[in-house]
Amino acid sequence: MRRPAARGGRGAGPSAMILIIADPSDTGALWLRGALGRRVAGPVRLVTPAQLAYAPSIAHRLGGPGDGFRFALADGDVLTGERLTGVVNRMVGMPFAHLAHAHPDDRAYAEGELHAFLLGWLGSLDCPMLNEPSPDCLAGPLFGEIHARHFAALAGLGVGAARLDPANPSAPALTTRPTMRHFVLEGRLIGPIVPAADRDSLLQFGRLWGARLMQIDSDEAGDRRRFHAASSLADFPSGGEALLRAVAEVLAR
Repeated sequence: MRRPAARGGRGAGPSAMILIIADPSDTGALWLRGALGRRVAGPVRLVTPAQLAYAPSIAHRLGGPGDGFRFALADGDVLTGERLTGVVNRMVGMPFAHLAHAHPDDRAYAEGELHAFLLGWLGSLDCPMLNEPSPDCLAGPLFGEIHARHFAALAGLGVGAARLDPANPSAPALTTRPTMRHFVLEGRLIGPIVPAADRDSLLQFGRLWGARLMQIDSDEAGDRRRFHAASSLADFPSGGEALLRAVAEVLAR
């Protein structure tokens, strides 16, 4: 579900900004806000999922005159599509505290409606977005370790053997520590230089994973790189200046 970057003046006004959606404890998002703020011309705003879900006024219109959205936040700020030049979406969970005392049936219904609304809203944005939503996770593809190892094997990366218990299907963690971290952003590999075969395998893994931006941890094992872990949520500080520069370029399109 990928929208093209907006053309024709969207985000051209003085209040245009990059929006980061993340929990207040997300240190990677906090680092990115500061680093992007020093690199790009417009403001970089971090908004939490709770600020969006608990906004006093929310309007979202599709398919007709007035098409667009408007979040009037509790702090007095107003978010509209015209203001956004790019979005970094790290909304891994939704705020449900306000539903704690509801009847279980009503709570389940409200949670489903909130998830559907946020999924539809994120999917409707027509500015560049990192971590586009998927049906199972608002912050992008979410795969368990078994799926991740399967993708790694298909991509030609080494995968450690694992014995699985039907009662506990999670694969055990590798005993060795990863020695390299790479990022795949729009088909581009960012990170330490590796042989061409390893580079191709890492890029193929990124295609199988399906996220616009992701990270892969690996180490050297014999004649090929061995997979350790992958995530749709990039640890921006560990990517350093190279990842920051690439992210800024994508969000500026």
